[in-house]
Amino acid sequence: MSQSLKLLLQEQKKMLEVFEAHFESLEDEPNQTEIDLAALLGDIRGKIDATKFVIDALEMNASALREKWLKPIQRKCQSMEKEAERVRAYVKQQMVENETEKLPGNVFRAQIQKSRASVEVDMEPTASHFLAYPGLVVQKVNYIWDKDAIKARIDAGEELSFARLSQNKSLRFYTVDKSLKGGQEE
Repeated sequence: MSQSLKLLLQEQKKMLEVFEAHFESLEDEPNQTEIDLAALLGDIRGKIDATKFVIDALEMNASALREKWLKPIQRKCQSMEKEAERVRAYVKQQMVENETEKLPGNVFRAQIQKSRASVEVDMEPTASHFLAYPGLVVQKVNYIWDKDAIKARIDAGEELSFARLSQNKSLRFYTVDKSLKGGQEE
């Protein structure tokens, strides 16, 4: 095994150990989300500020975890995948250059295989191609609903058996004090 591959595997093992240790420590702690939600149960009036603070804290914690752990791990995974692809390309190149179709190993065997042939066309088909090459150009028609026109008709009072307007409800928090964040929606 090459030295660089050994180093990569050691690095991967260290990262997995750190990652597992971190998440094991999270599992040992009581679920803070459940504790905070239990405090919010009951009449919601008078608890909006506390509720918003809980939501903000949870979102900040999720963002911090993502920045600290997830993004670096994603970058490392991409790096490892690129390195694996580079090694795969090297083996393929060596086998092609040496005109070797199969290489046996103790556990695995490498083999160069041809994929199914696919057609590559250098230009987009036009109506003249449709006429010049019958059977080689297929005319397809796409039908899509004009949702703006449908909405306009429903708004005008027309009943359509195949369409209806739908709306979702979402929770929004706004600052009460206009001096805070300019009274903007959060």
